[in-house]
Amino acid sequence: MYRRDFVSLCAQSAFFGAAVLNFGCSKKENSTSFDPDQIEKLISPWMAEFKVPGASVAFIQRGEMIWNKPFGVRNTTTGEPVDADTLFEAASVSKTVFSSAVMKLAEMNVLSLDQPLSNYYPEVFANGDPRMKLITARQILSHSSGLPEWRSGNPIEFHYDPGTGFEYSGEGYWLLQTVVSHLKGKIFDEPCGIYEAGTEFCATDIADYMKQNVLVPNGMTNSSYVIDYPTAKNVATPHDQQSKPYTKGSFDATAVARYASAGGLLTNAKEYSKFLIGLFHPKENDPYLLNAASVNEMVRPQSKLPKGQEIDGCQQWALGWGIKDQSEGRLIVHSGGQQGIVSLTMASIEHQNAFVIFTNSDNGGHVTYRLAEALNAQLFA
Repeated sequence: MYRRDFVSLCAQSAFFGAAVLNFGCSKKENSTSFDPDQIEKLISPWMAEFKVPGASVAFIQRGEMIWNKPFGVRNTTTGEPVDADTLFEAASVSKTVFSSAVMKLAEMNVLSLDQPLSNYYPEVFANGDPRMKLITARQILSHSSGLPEWRSGNPIEFHYDPGTGFEYSGEGYWLLQTVVSHLKGKIFDEPCGIYEAGTEFCATDIADYMKQNVLVPNGMTNSSYVIDYPTAKNVATPHDQQSKPYTKGSFDATAVARYASAGGLLTNAKEYSKFLIGLFHPKENDPYLLNAASVNEMVRPQSKLPKGQEIDGCQQWALGWGIKDQSEGRLIVHSGGQQGIVSLTMASIEHQNAFVIFTNSDNGGHVTYRLAEALNAQLFA
């Protein structure tokens, strides 16, 4: 299942009336009695009903992870259980982590969010539509660059002028990732691979850069971008709608160069929660972690989604995050969906509450969004 299919599923079934958990929440006292048994009693039956083999779930309350639980198996053929350290493909939730790397580069004045990216790497923008030379990092992170989700030809086609609309674009993330690789890393002549529209992409060291500058500083020491499924240890295998494992090969250096920022992260709920906690507790003058001004800018609404085209209930998009405004308060949101994988994270910056769930099934959206509905009110507690 690719992201466009996942979004379609969510539009049909998101927030579909799951029973809201009763944690004895009192906003006046700002206290919540958290009962992990209630969570488990909801998640396990949903997974069984919708044939979701495995999941990794964590909850953050007032800036601290208070609960982390593995569910099910990582592969239905082998029956190997998911544990707290099992890695899952994050799919498009990867974009939130890459966005923080870009925000740090902007904070350090390595690049400007509002200068054309062609100023930093002219060769990438030299051919094709002249509007390529106008695209900025802000437009890419807020999905207002005018680029398609993924290219269908060469040169890359535009769907509107940069900065004048909204369209979810993984292609834009590849473009920004390539600029980051040029500024702070290496782009190699080989190995290379052929991807969308017969386009050749060659390896970069973006995985090493993200590991050193984002993952490890946030305590995500087991998270990664490169995987060889046939030999991988403790990684959740993606499954189809009948719980049959997909046969997947290697997510190698060329695939990372193409997809790392848009959907290539391997992590789990325990490690991703550390990243969220870093947003709740920004650091001033830290060489790696964002300061408060950068976090505030990252979660500030930038693009308005067209009516009827909301994603995951979000009416606006910030820099790497969807924004869902409700009467109770504002949430930052991101989901992910690709073959055999569905993920979701939602957080309240104001209350420092959040949850994240990764699943290894095409059916995972039935679980992730029921959980979101059940926990919705608690994110503002």
